[in-house]
Amino acid sequence: MIRALSLIFAASIMLTAGCREAARTPLDQTPEQDLRITFGGFLDGGDENQKIEGTCSIDDARSVLTCDIYNGLPKWQITAPIVRVTWAPYSQADVRDFSERVTIQPLTTGTVRFKLGKQLPADEILLGRRVSQWSWLVVGAKARPISG
Repeated sequence: MIRALSLIFAASIMLTAGCREAARTPLDQTPEQDLRITFGGFLDGGDENQKIEGTCSIDDARSVLTCDIYNGLPKWQITAPIVRVTWAPYSQADVRDFSERVTIQPLTTGTVRFKLGKQLPADEILLGRRVSQWSWLVVGAKARPISG
């Protein structure tokens, strides 16, 4: 009798714990949010000490932009950074936004490859210095909030 009650008690504890686990939402199931990033890489309205920044380079064919993006937002997991690429001569048609799926945890760096679908203009040499005819900027991101 005691053994049967013990088994019933243990089963009810496991069932309750299992329900509690099922009620939690894993991070990868929390809804993504669109983050607006300012010109300086800061979260719009956020702390200016926390920002998304990085470096980018172009491949030899000038059609793939590879970026090392640092996620300096401690409360956000970046799931898709959005970069804006412009090139010269500048016109409205010379600006495009690119986004790629990736996971960059807070306070870490992730590598993102953007396939441009267009070849960027070649760099020029002016007074012995290389001058790029294109530039990039982080303008937004899809992200999931980190609780804690």
